[in-house]
Amino acid sequence: MRTGTRALRLGDYNQQVVLELVRTRTATSRAELAQRTGLTFQAISKIVRRLVASGLLLEDTSREAARTGRPPTVLRIDPTAAYALGVHIDRDETAYVLVDLAGTVVERERRRTPRRGGPSRSADQIARVTRQLVERSGIERDQVLGVGVGAPGPLDPGEGILDNPGGMPEWGRVHLKKMLVERISCDVAVDNDAVAAAVGETWNGKAHDVRNLLFVYIGWGLGTALVLDGQVYRGGAGLGGDLYHVPIDPGGPLCPCGSRGCVGQYASPAAILEDVRRRSKVRRHAASRPHTAPTPPSYGDVCRVAVNGPSVERDALVHAATMLGLGLLGVVAVLDPDLVVLGGAGLEAARPIYESVIRRTLTERVPLPGQRETRVEISDAGSDVGAIGAASLLLHNTYAPRFTG
Repeated sequence: MRTGTRALRLGDYNQQVVLELVRTRTATSRAELAQRTGLTFQAISKIVRRLVASGLLLEDTSREAARTGRPPTVLRIDPTAAYALGVHIDRDETAYVLVDLAGTVVERERRRTPRRGGPSRSADQIARVTRQLVERSGIERDQVLGVGVGAPGPLDPGEGILDNPGGMPEWGRVHLKKMLVERISCDVAVDNDAVAAAVGETWNGKAHDVRNLLFVYIGWGLGTALVLDGQVYRGGAGLGGDLYHVPIDPGGPLCPCGSRGCVGQYASPAAILEDVRRRSKVRRHAASRPHTAPTPPSYGDVCRVAVNGPSVERDALVHAATMLGLGLLGVVAVLDPDLVVLGGAGLEAARPIYESVIRRTLTERVPLPGQRETRVEISDAGSDVGAIGAASLLLHNTYAPRFTG
């Protein structure tokens, strides 16, 4: 599938800035754009003319626009100007989406992640399913910018290399980007699933109007990502924003990293399952019940029981959310993000617990109380947040303003 030959790829920083302001609805008239950017009205008019000619912007001169009290000509993004494919690889399931320039899902699909054959079979599946999504949509292939992939870390986003991703023992060190380019012959972007989800949230989600975001992704594992001043923050070794190995309890359980009491030892789905087993064993012992070997619950089972009322499962989830909140508190205190967004398939089933506990933890313990309350939101993307985010990697890389001069 050869893609991305027709969609305009902006190389001019000022054009990218103008498109970003219109896309985020920060400014939707030429006069507003001139005021926000500091460029002259004449310069803005030339830029807008080019963007309209390219098909990226539309001019709305409808009566509805005039009735809002704004200028009679309102600029807006044409969502059909470009599309991107997104793939989210998790241990058990791979999610696929095709989104338009606004980040709206046009087509979606879910397939079981191949158990055998490892990355080669997954790459074959990705090539096949992404091709089917484009064919099903009726969209011209050259309107598609490429394929974005969100995957468990650790990984090198520049080279698109996964390095023994968690929960996927057959994968080892995988040159995933190279494998996909060979099969699909288009632009491919590969990134950590939490980073991808964060980018998607800034493109068309709860964070579309903020510059500083802390995103928490809960799927088969736990991941966090930072967007600072509109750009992903990676740090010196590419681990910026990752809370999994941040210690919050020196007397806590031993972590594989060598520390004790890391956030991941409390808040990851695997840690929650272990906590449920421990609490259930204590309760059976206290009730003097005969020892049996109950069927181990799945994380989904735990969430379903937890939201229905008091239970061992609810106690474990509340504790996990509280410890996660404490870890987030440190980031909030140091970096002062505008917004904390929670998302992922692992969060959806227990959404009310996570939302209320983390919001309460951050509100009660926030530094300088009364001066600023940290906003906590749940992503509207649901279980598609990783795939939508992966598609948004292409949109962000192509159209988001990044000064490199």
